[in-house]
Amino acid sequence: EICNRILDLCCSIGSDSIALAQYAPVMGIDMDLIRLYIAHYNCSIWSLDPEIKLKELPCFIQADILNHLPLKINPDWGIFFDPSRRSMERRIKSVYSYQPPLSIIHQWLSFIKGIGVKLSPAVAYYELAPYLDQGAELEFISIYRELKEAVLWFNELSTTTRRATL
Repeated sequence: EICNRILDLCCSIGSDSIALAQYAPVMGIDMDLIRLYIAHYNCSIWSLDPEIKLKELPCFIQADILNHLPLKINPDWGIFFDPSRRSMERRIKSVYSYQPPLSIIHQWLSFIKGIGVKLSPAVAYYELAPYLDQGAELEFISIYRELKEAVLWFNELSTTTRRATL
């Protein structure tokens, strides 16, 4: 286990929080209170599944991560960041247009053990060069031969330079 706790930033309805809670305790943060209520409900339902072995139930906090995080981050924690990658139901290709923007991770890179960032699979690849130059790993994920998403892995979560996962 690389991280003692995981912050799921922009957690929305908690799907990633539930998946991540099988590896370490999770704190989900989102600015949308309705989505946080749904995340809490989803977590209570999925935690009943005997196949899912959670370290502990995720907790959820309302906050706008652009203004500040509502807690002091411990360097042994990990961050999973899932910025909004759609506008009017269309995929956003530029990381500069994500909300919050991808550049927010620069404030965490120097002291967090591991960071994962969910990206659109249609990401403008040249915009990732500054992150790849810092040693990030770029993973593309497909399901049933359809490219679904991409993830940037930083620090101790980076194991190679590029990866394709089926």
